Amino acid sequence: APQTGVLPTTAPWARSGWRISVVACGTHSPFDGAGNRHRERVRGLLQANPDVGVNLLDSAPTYGAGEAHIGEHLPTLGL
Repeated sequence: APQTGVLPTTAPWARSGWRISVVACGTHSPFDGAGNRHRERVRGLLQANPDVGVNLLDSAPTYGAGEAHIGEHLPTLGL
């Protein structure tokens, strides 16, 4: 039985069978930028998400370079 007063950390995603975190990592400002220092910041943010139970990234083409930076790092992080 679920514990009273404890919020769920994941929820089912439609009929996929996947469980996604109820909190997403927004990628607008933190992920949009340029330069090596920024690249390392994005990498650190992506690495930290699983540690705090986040497995959902909120992104859109209008967020600037965020999607490109995510795509650059995910294969090397094993996420």
